[in-house]
Amino acid sequence: MFARSIKSFDDYYRIADANRLNGFSAPLGGELRERLQQMDWLLGRVESRERGLSAITKRHGDRFRAHIEDILARGLSYEDVPIPADIAMSREDGRRIIDLMFEIQIFAECFYYFAARARSIARAMPRSGSCGLRSGRASIHNSTSF
Repeated sequence: MFARSIKSFDDYYRIADANRLNGFSAPLGGELRERLQQMDWLLGRVESRERGLSAITKRHGDRFRAHIEDILARGLSYEDVPIPADIAMSREDGRRIIDLMFEIQIFAECFYYFAARARSIARAMPRSGSCGLRSGRASIHNSTSF
């Protein structure tokens, strides 16, 4: 997800370091690259958990919708017909949803912390129009802007 931003930053870093660009900090540059990698990792974990949530909610949602459609087709009131046990969400799935949502929240908070730090470092990096330095710096700034 951040591969292009990381590559752009690597290009910027090499040129800025080689040219001893005034105001460039190699340690901060290293931290910025690390933050981009961490953000990439976190997004991968969030997407994985979102797929897990979607699978559970789709499975139960489809069965529940079919149950409601059946009730309506038979002219019954869905408020008067109990949900069959095989359609109700299991405790395991309910617990898994809670766990997945908790993990997504933690990963999202970490992501935004890293994004704010990456953005502040990118803003402090010197600008230069030569050799794509501006586009590398801009790419980092854009990928961390929300």
